[in-house]
Amino acid sequence: MPQGRRKPTSKDADRVNDNLEVIAKAINDAKTYIDKHPWDKEKPEDMARAFDFISKLIDKINTWNDSYMEKSGIMDVYRSVSNVQKKERKGQVSGGIESVLKDIIK
Repeated sequence: MPQGRRKPTSKDADRVNDNLEVIAKAINDAKTYIDKHPWDKEKPEDMARAFDFISKLIDKINTWNDSYMEKSGIMDVYRSVSNVQKKERKGQVSGGIESVLKDIIK
């Protein structure tokens, strides 16, 4: 007989919280590095390499941020609120930030 989803325990919640702290620290460390090492301040021969590194680092920040929002439950709350608002609006046009968040979810 297939086993269904189990209810999360406090140990599961603690593990997720620990992982969220790691992700948050990685994001902060990466942002600090970018602030202290702008690619356009490098020597001309090193600019392309520095730009490539920082652009990849920014991509990682975005990936970590997406992961943080998903694992922390932010997106679950957004989806829930969004579904209620859709029922209440019945065809009205959505706002700018809502459109951006919808594009992220897709």
